[in-house]
Amino acid sequence: MKLAWFAFITCLVAFACNHSSAGKTGKNCPAGIPLCRCRKKGTVVCMKSNCLKRLPTGNITFEEGLKITGIVVSRQRSFRVIRSRDLAVLPNLKSARFFNNGIYAVLHGAFSNVPNLKRLDLHKNMLSAVPNEIRSLPNLKSLNLGGNKIKSIRPDVFVGNPLLKKLILKRNRIETFPSSLPPSLAKISIGDNLIPRFGDLRYLKGLKIIKAEQNRLTSIGADLLPSSLVELSVCRNRLTSTIESLDVSNLMHLRRLMLGGNIGIGPITQNTFFRGINSLQELGIGHSNIDVIHPDAFACLAHLRVVDMGGNLLRKVNFDWFHSNINLREVKVSGNPLECNCELVSSLESLNRKILNSFPRDSTGTFRSFAIDSSHIVCNDIDMRLATMQHGEMNKNYTSIVKSRCTIQGPSSGKKPICRHLAAPIASVDKVVTRPKPTLFATRFIPSSTRSTATSTLRPTTSTLPPTTTTLPPRTSTLPPTTSTLPPTTTTLPPTTSTLPPTTSTLPPTTSTLPPTTTTLPPTTTTLPPTTTTLPPTTTTTTIPQTTTSTKLPVTTTLGNNAPDIQERFCTDDGVTCILPFVYDGVSYNECAPYRSSTTWTWCYTDDGGTWDYCAKCPELN
Repeated sequence: MKLAWFAFITCLVAFACNHSSAGKTGKNCPAGIPLCRCRKKGTVVCMKSNCLKRLPTGNITFEEGLKITGIVVSRQRSFRVIRSRDLAVLPNLKSARFFNNGIYAVLHGAFSNVPNLKRLDLHKNMLSAVPNEIRSLPNLKSLNLGGNKIKSIRPDVFVGNPLLKKLILKRNRIETFPSSLPPSLAKISIGDNLIPRFGDLRYLKGLKIIKAEQNRLTSIGADLLPSSLVELSVCRNRLTSTIESLDVSNLMHLRRLMLGGNIGIGPITQNTFFRGINSLQELGIGHSNIDVIHPDAFACLAHLRVVDMGGNLLRKVNFDWFHSNINLREVKVSGNPLECNCELVSSLESLNRKILNSFPRDSTGTFRSFAIDSSHIVCNDIDMRLATMQHGEMNKNYTSIVKSRCTIQGPSSGKKPICRHLAAPIASVDKVVTRPKPTLFATRFIPSSTRSTATSTLRPTTSTLPPTTTTLPPRTSTLPPTTSTLPPTTTTLPPTTSTLPPTTSTLPPTTSTLPPTTTTLPPTTTTLPPTTTTLPPTTTTTTIPQTTTSTKLPVTTTLGNNAPDIQERFCTDDGVTCILPFVYDGVSYNECAPYRSSTTWTWCYTDDGGTWDYCAKCPELN
């Protein structure tokens, strides 16, 4: 009985859907359009599933048809053909959307009576080719043919569309990029096809956007793209790391470059994004198996605002990567196997503060609390000093790491890269991969309590050093004034002795170790004159020169007349002269010192901002 009742209801609904004589019409619709809704702006919407076999325009009058400017028909699997007389009564039609139906053919003359049509949407149907009937649409501006079964585009199919600006062909089976596109075209979306290369599109002088995700592209081939291009998306293709593959040097107006999902583009070198790109604002390189990024990779992208490098194989994020990107507003790094330690926390938090200090509001004017996707970061390895336990298990969320107690040192204050140094191609990728940057920090990040202790333990005998100590570089002049005076207890020097005691006082470990400023004085200075054993009472607030408190201050007292020669023989990669000798961890160096345990790279101290840098013989001496 129930089955019979269900069959009766089904037949009744089918009869009502297929016969307009039922007398049911949509609200505000003409009497001849059943089962549809009509909006105030003259748009007819027919989206009740599987109730139509053809367009519902056959029974309306010409007067009623004049009021209709838009029509939407969707979810009708039995609607398979657009006939020549279906739109004849809609001369003012401007928008026709027939998507997600079963359309496989558009008959001759179907669009002949709608010359004012500007938008035609036929996506998610069964078309195997671009309908020839679109030639009769001289005012067409937007055409959507996505999600069909189109394999090729005929060269002359768009000859009757001189105003076409937007063309969507994604999710088809196209094997060759279409040629002879309308010169008026501003955007083309052709993703999810089988295209191996772009065609010659230089004739499209007004083309702004190309979306070609998930094809078979092995090279961008920007030399065949118009210089007017503003956005280029080639995610999930087969691009490689060669400069020729990623070369977009002629696209001077490019603002958005999306390369995510190309697993062969890493590592990112100093020349990958430098070659001619001056307007780039958004860069996407996520999910590309990138494990190395050169410190100067983004140095010359002066307008860069957003960088997405999530989902790669990065173990760390370096603050110096973005030192020169003054317009940076957002960085995405989640999805990488990051090693969460003090250095990473320092880099991310300092980068976050830098961005928010410059751009505290978003595009809507609302104040932002973060510029890095910190809430989505999950640590791969965690420094135990930072680890927090929840229910007996380690919490790997970065937000919990930040709240842990750790002596966080500030990021390296590396000098600003100069773009002209990056113009020459690098010798090989291996050099980028195996060259680590020294994780040494500037003296301004030493805790104030440590600096005061170091000052109080200094021997006042440094006031009698030879005159050569007066030429120390002024790079440590930024030390806080609180460390410039000696405590009152240091008003008297130790009792007169024939030799100076060696300064063996040491500061706390890491970057606060005080270099031994005087290891052995020349024999002529081993004895102090008796008159210098006691300071006058007026020197209770004697000021120690600020240069004596630097933890990495070069010592030149043992060089004599040879100091200039040694100093000029060694330079950094950028030609900045090294300051020699320098003291690090209690050892004095008169030449380039090996970096940690490496036998390849060496570094030295410079006066260019008071930094450490890679060291080599000066160019004129090589």
